[in-house]
Amino acid sequence: MFASDVYYTRRKILKSGMHSGKILLFANQTMPRNEPGTPYRFRQDSHFLYYVGIDKPGLVVMLDVDKDEDILFGTNPTDKELVWTGAVETIEQLAEKTGITKTNGLDYLPYLIANHPNDQWHILPPYTEERRQFIRDMVKGHITDWTSMISKELIRNVVEMRLTKEPIELSEIENTLNNVTSKMYKVFMHRNLEGKTEQEIVGEIEGLAWQHGCQVAYSSIVSRNGQILHNEAYHNTLKSGDLLLVDAGAEAPSGYATDITRTIPVSGKFTDVQKDIYNLVLKMQAESMSVIKPGIAYSQVHKHACLTLIDGLKSLGLMKGHTQAAFENRAHELFFPHGLGHAMGLDVHDMGDLGKVHVSYDEPKSSNNKDEITNLRFARTLREHYVLTVEPGIYFIPLLIDKWQQEGKFREFINYSEVVKLKNLGGIRIEDDIVVTQNGYRLLGHPIPKMIAEIETTR
Repeated sequence: MFASDVYYTRRKILKSGMHSGKILLFANQTMPRNEPGTPYRFRQDSHFLYYVGIDKPGLVVMLDVDKDEDILFGTNPTDKELVWTGAVETIEQLAEKTGITKTNGLDYLPYLIANHPNDQWHILPPYTEERRQFIRDMVKGHITDWTSMISKELIRNVVEMRLTKEPIELSEIENTLNNVTSKMYKVFMHRNLEGKTEQEIVGEIEGLAWQHGCQVAYSSIVSRNGQILHNEAYHNTLKSGDLLLVDAGAEAPSGYATDITRTIPVSGKFTDVQKDIYNLVLKMQAESMSVIKPGIAYSQVHKHACLTLIDGLKSLGLMKGHTQAAFENRAHELFFPHGLGHAMGLDVHDMGDLGKVHVSYDEPKSSNNKDEITNLRFARTLREHYVLTVEPGIYFIPLLIDKWQQEGKFREFINYSEVVKLKNLGGIRIEDDIVVTQNGYRLLGHPIPKMIAEIETTR
């Protein structure tokens, strides 16, 4: 964890942005695989990490906005429990590490709520049934509808704080990129992959993360079927002519994520057609990054990538017609069915639990707005110190190609006779992590090879 003054300052800023009331921040609970003695590996709630920094389950922090005081609630282990866990820090010791001077037993919290049911309580929306049940038990009928505690005011303040990254956060991300994630990519980018299985590569790259004291930030995507966007099946054997798409990243012990994607030829050399598509994805990324700066909406950056895609596919004979019209009709989504990128921080999809309508847009917006770009995960006007992924891709998805062709969909924009010839090409995605700067952007971490010449000469 960081120094206690970091968390103290964050909590102070959060309270100063609220009008009144009491904020409750919940640590995660341990999650059993099948019974309490065999839990899944614990991962702390990211909001709790951000404001408290304690990586322990079963805690609650109350921030009293009106009294400007913080209280840590928890339960010290019994001697019987210590037999299994060994010595652990007490609640009082944990509080001291995060700059909190008041503590109390977890069983005191329901009593406190029972005596102040009409106070304004602020919580973030719970994302597990275990937490929802914990809140129900905690209010015990003293607050008729516990969902009334979910606070849009709190959500807005948390989003604004967490989107803007501090130097200490950028350092965590960048150190992990340089010291762990980049090494994960060297594991397979410098080797002959013919005859290897996807599972072997997953084991090697994720094992390397663990060797460096990290876990993975999300389930790794390692696949010769890159057209399946979130493919987590690793049973295929790689053969010459395949493209291997790897989307993976280490998570720092502090919880900060990294998220990189590279697509390489298994044989070590791209075919001419693969080169054409790959270079177009590279161009989409370069053109997108060239317009990134404070004040531009990321939805516009996404549009810039899409227009580059359409023009490029037209030059390759795969699309046709008016570029702007093709974009407005979403014909390009046959090849690029996801957004350009997303916010990243303590979560790989930063604050995804708070909802796209709050995190992705400058103002809360209905998620079923008919003008919303399909699967656009971030549309906000960019500000300095935002951390984002930039991950364009081109995919040849047989299911969509066949369906759209049979329906005669967008025939004025898509040359199906040429597209069907590439149904087996798979998918290509290239992804990097950036921070928005005063005048543009900065790539986070040392560059990981992505130019064709770099990739083809690394074996």
